[in-house]
Amino acid sequence: MKPSGRVFILEHPHRLLGLDQSHYVARHLAARWRQQGIEILRGFDPAALPPADALFLHVDLSLLPPTYCGLAEGFCAAINAEITDIRKRTLSLNQVVPGDGYAGPVIIKTSLNHAGGPERNALIPDDAGARRLFHLRNKWRRWWERLGGLGSGRLRASTLLSKEAYCILPSIDRVPEACFADPDVVIERFTPEYHDGRYVLREWYFLGEAEFVRTEVASHPVITSGEYRADLTLEVPANLRRLRREWRIDYGKIDYVMKDGEAVVFDVNKTPCFPGPPVSEPHQRLIEALAPGIALFLPGERASSRAG
Repeated sequence: MKPSGRVFILEHPHRLLGLDQSHYVARHLAARWRQQGIEILRGFDPAALPPADALFLHVDLSLLPPTYCGLAEGFCAAINAEITDIRKRTLSLNQVVPGDGYAGPVIIKTSLNHAGGPERNALIPDDAGARRLFHLRNKWRRWWERLGGLGSGRLRASTLLSKEAYCILPSIDRVPEACFADPDVVIERFTPEYHDGRYVLREWYFLGEAEFVRTEVASHPVITSGEYRADLTLEVPANLRRLRREWRIDYGKIDYVMKDGEAVVFDVNKTPCFPGPPVSEPHQRLIEALAPGIALFLPGERASSRAG
């Protein structure tokens, strides 16, 4: 039996952070749900919530503004109402601090998701985080100059807040001291996974009980879009499922690699996107796999779960 009901998708008011942007996976899921007869409502004001069976909080910001918190009480079910902070400084279990005994290579990242791109797109006038990003750009420039990164010609000032500008260093001793106290950055152990001399990235997409795993390989360590390798895909490890339960995230994507039989998490994203135009066959299979997950948040499935 096809799921039925009404889903209200609450988005950020800025057009660059909404489902009008075709790269958001949720846009294509919503289109599929409409085809199945589910009523989809969209809104941008957390103070004006229409009646619906489920609230889908789709706000592409690493730290959820207070006005979006505590909204689930008026709905029978809610998606991602309890995951309010996905900053790496909050969730990362791979962080390095001086004196912890770790002597291997490290990677310097922005604490905000996707190098702070959504926050820059939001341009929230009263958000101190948006103002910090301007200063963060200058800080990255100074650090790269100190480390010789800009002098190498590989980087430009305009790319200092991109994932490609993440800095990999041979040891913690090479990290500028100011990085450790800076809330805008995180220093983690560099723990790559390799296959035939190439770097591996594993992506676990999920919605409710539906899931899809992608595995990619690339010649560079920070993979945004690599070669899809279905033959390298493994079952989702138990420690990753446990982390998802602890973080209380209903919908999203977790980037990770495997080390000693367990997942090492690189990134958590509650508003995942396609890396390019969503026309490829793997993208279509992702939508097909995740779309049924909405049933868990609609009346019929919840009733069946209680009866069981």
